[in-house]
Amino acid sequence: MFLEKGVYQGSSGVVYPHPVVEKISDEKTDKEYTAVFLKNDYLKIMVFSP
Repeated sequence: MFLEKGVYQGSSGVVYPHPVVEKISDEKTDKEYTAVFLKNDYLKIMVFSP
């Protein structure tokens, strides 16, 4: 559904809906995240948000 004309397996290089990380730094930095838990009798999911 999200594939467009592309060169690799129908990919256009666009990662829907999140942008591609093009650079990784060698410097470490602390970053605070918020975690939201969704759970029921069978699953427990943790979702991080910056």
